[in-house]
Amino acid sequence: MKGYCENCKHIDNCRLEIGIVFGFCNTHFEPKEKEMKKYVYGMRLRGFSIGCQPMDGFIERRNSPAENFYDVIVYSRLLTEKELKDYDLTFIGTEEMQ
Repeated sequence: MKGYCENCKHIDNCRLEIGIVFGFCNTHFEPKEKEMKKYVYGMRLRGFSIGCQPMDGFIERRNSPAENFYDVIVYSRLLTEKELKDYDLTFIGTEEMQ
């Protein structure tokens, strides 16, 4: 999808549909109210260790309350489908940041 950015005045291949709706490219789009959520994932095949999980947006590691995950990891962002597949993670849910 292409959209015209009101801020930088150029045509941009916007990936975020909402960026096009408000007339800004991905570089200049900033939501007025940022959602303050934590995204929680389960580690299916291994526990937390160097290179075993994405580190961008990482907040914390928790012990898994159930036996179906080695560890539970929490992020400040939603992980991509590629990251979920590459690191064998399962999305558990969201939590409000405090």
